[in-house]
Amino acid sequence: MEWEMTLTPSSSEAPPADGPLYASVDGLVAALSDEECVFQHAETGESHVMTVEVLAAMDACRRFRSLSDHVDEVERKLPALKGKRQAISQVLGFLVKRGLMTSDEAMRDQLRASTPKAQAPPVALTIRSCDRPAQLARLLRSVEAYESRFSRGLAYVVVDDSRHADSVRRNRESVAALRSSGIAAHHLDRDWRGRLASLCEREEALDGRAASLLGLERGDEFTGGAASNAALLLTAGSRMLQLDDDFLIEPRRRPAKDRGFGLREPLHVPISFEPGLEALEASLEAIDGDPLAAHVDVCGQPAGILFGPEFGLQIGPDAWRGASFGTARAVLNCDAVKTTAGGVWGDSRMDTTLWYYLLPASYSRGMWSDPERYRTLLHRPTIAHGFDRVQVARVSNFTPVGVDNTELV
Repeated sequence: MEWEMTLTPSSSEAPPADGPLYASVDGLVAALSDEECVFQHAETGESHVMTVEVLAAMDACRRFRSLSDHVDEVERKLPALKGKRQAISQVLGFLVKRGLMTSDEAMRDQLRASTPKAQAPPVALTIRSCDRPAQLARLLRSVEAYESRFSRGLAYVVVDDSRHADSVRRNRESVAALRSSGIAAHHLDRDWRGRLASLCEREEALDGRAASLLGLERGDEFTGGAASNAALLLTAGSRMLQLDDDFLIEPRRRPAKDRGFGLREPLHVPISFEPGLEALEASLEAIDGDPLAAHVDVCGQPAGILFGPEFGLQIGPDAWRGASFGTARAVLNCDAVKTTAGGVWGDSRMDTTLWYYLLPASYSRGMWSDPERYRTLLHRPTIAHGFDRVQVARVSNFTPVGVDNTELV
């Protein structure tokens, strides 16, 4: 047990404004008195006695910043320490030495030490479809072009949630046309989900809920996640890729100087607007390589492999600046990336414009910037919605492309 940390003036020099970034670590706290407590490091189990004032300073340092910026933050959050910069600097230096604050450099070194896992290839790319036969046919034509160019050799499974017989028939014909080109393609309609439910009823883990999970108790109502549940059951114990029927495998991205790594929560997913597909396409750059390769290579792997020799993502200071220690630790401890996501570009696919007004100001600024541009975009804008750099987060609200289903089901 370390004794004892207090805030007292010293002759130590002010910390440098540049150099490594630091954040205080996680731990457990127990009170010893009104003025003292014991802090137990969550990972090492080591205990340190400190004043509650030092603990409050630690709490103000939970995001990665330079030590100089931490001094500023402690002064801002703790008025009682205003003007005690030397004392704050000394304590922060002591916290670093005792391992109670960790640097971004140390986190980077641990991430780069991650070892890739041997994995079987994804068993299928599933496509969720519901009463949009023309769009599904267009997607399957892009699948044929994709396989012709990259020879990924995936099985393509259309999980058809269509309520209208004509849509089911047309979807089945589109799948048959893809299969006739030599690509493994399968069409699974609601009747097939009924047979799957009968098989699943034998599994005690589902506890008789298979019919409900597969939307079979809803009649002709739209069943929402039933197609996703069917895809998860179909690929249980393996990895899969997935798309919706209104997608195409024709990726483009916004030009960017930095394609490195970003660590922030919630995820920052920029949106840009253009008046028409031609203008939007001209504003984006084509992706020459296999657009599904990164999803296949990363899904199911430790997050740290992104920073190893195979991917070689650069982690500069800006990637960590402002990120919490908890977020960074979650990335470091992530032994399997469960989902991967990309982005979309094209028509907004919305029948109303109400969603414009729900966007954060930082997202919608490009639409409101000019009155004439706004009037043009209002009628049905084309959008690019996707990531400019690799981001890792504990929670994502973006529809996944890659899904590690080895343990989910």
